[in-house]
Amino acid sequence: MFFFLHNNHTHFFFTIFRWLFLLETINLTHSQEIFTAEIVLSNPGTQFVPAVMSAQFISTALTNSAVKCAMLCTANILCRVYDYEVLTPKQCRLFEGDTNTLGQIVSSSSPQSVVGAVQLSPDLFAEYGSPCSSFCFHSRYLQCGNNFTCKCMPHTYWDPSISICLPQSPILGGSCQQNMTMCREDINYTCLQFNQCGRKLHECF
Repeated sequence: MFFFLHNNHTHFFFTIFRWLFLLETINLTHSQEIFTAEIVLSNPGTQFVPAVMSAQFISTALTNSAVKCAMLCTANILCRVYDYEVLTPKQCRLFEGDTNTLGQIVSSSSPQSVVGAVQLSPDLFAEYGSPCSSFCFHSRYLQCGNNFTCKCMPHTYWDPSISICLPQSPILGGSCQQNMTMCREDINYTCLQFNQCGRKLHECF
């Protein structure tokens, strides 16, 4: 796993030797996979507030540093946002979603807390729609579909206008388009008649 932390235009590059040392100190969800992630850090004293906590919260763990919290997020294919030391010391919280439409970064009562968000770019999804290859099988951002072509990971949908798999919305009444799976299907949301996410009402006969 390789990742890059961005904060105030400063780049921290961790070599493979440093990573192998740190790997022994934490239990990673997908330690056998090679993932790449670019993390954008918020200013200290902030926390992430998801739009729907019950649908976007993944897990919490205790780690010794914000760097290890970033590693836990990178190792979990569903994680797009994390925060560190918001509620208690050494607490790492992982979330689905983003910091734009499915949550926000707000001030925290903890001055050392920080938020990290996975930065996405079209390059990460260049294999979308292509026949499954070793890249697709070992990608953090794409998976092999039933038709043996690369598709978006669970809880994300393909946006052809920007060539990126974006998070599906868990927001009841959230905006959507009929020709995209923009609503969280795992909680039985679909794009309804007026382009809003919700559950279909079954007619009674």
